[in-house]
Amino acid sequence: MSGQAGTLERRVLQRMKERYELRGYDVIVSPPPDLMPPFLSGLRADAIALGPDGGVVIEVRMKRRPENDRHLSDLAARVAAEPGWQLDVLYANEAPEDEMPLAPASAAQIADQIAEVERLRQDGHVRAAFIAGWSILESIARLIGGASRLGAASAGTRVLSPWQIVEILAMQGHLEPAMADRMQALARLRNAAVHGDFAVVIDGTALDELLAVIRSLQPWIGTVAAP
Repeated sequence: MSGQAGTLERRVLQRMKERYELRGYDVIVSPPPDLMPPFLSGLRADAIALGPDGGVVIEVRMKRRPENDRHLSDLAARVAAEPGWQLDVLYANEAPEDEMPLAPASAAQIADQIAEVERLRQDGHVRAAFIAGWSILESIARLIGGASRLGAASAGTRVLSPWQIVEILAMQGHLEPAMADRMQALARLRNAAVHGDFAVVIDGTALDELLAVIRSLQPWIGTVAAP
């Protein structure tokens, strides 16, 4: 494996590790044989994520290659036969979010963007305001990730998916479970809008719910963001 390919695989694996830790799993990277679950005896894994009722076997590949199929097939067969376990495979060259370091937003920048969204709302541009509101929420989630134990894992400087945004807010205590569920529904609306599904209707209620979450986070932003 080339140095560049190895570096990319390690970055993707780190990203997957962060994702599962956000969900409450204990993640072991490159687990030694004595830490592998008994049903995987004799096989290796890039990482395993352990939960209360099972776990996830995590595999990262640079690209799809025939020589990988046998190992993945063996893993998939054993995991499929084990209740509570699943296999998660990500091909690094297909990862939608490559390295894209992002500068943290300041409290003033976030306040300006909130004001812009509110102006769009008042002018009747609900769809545009809704999409812009999600960009604000992502900036806030990066600040939260950077200020928590996730900071060492670069959660504060990289692109986050809508579901990662909701997970970070929920795991750090900024969303109650019911609101987190509602935000997942709003995330589906956001994805449809961003990806050109113009048949999806985004009404003022959805936007107001999103803005309410953003405003609820403003006092916290002032304690950790640059002025």
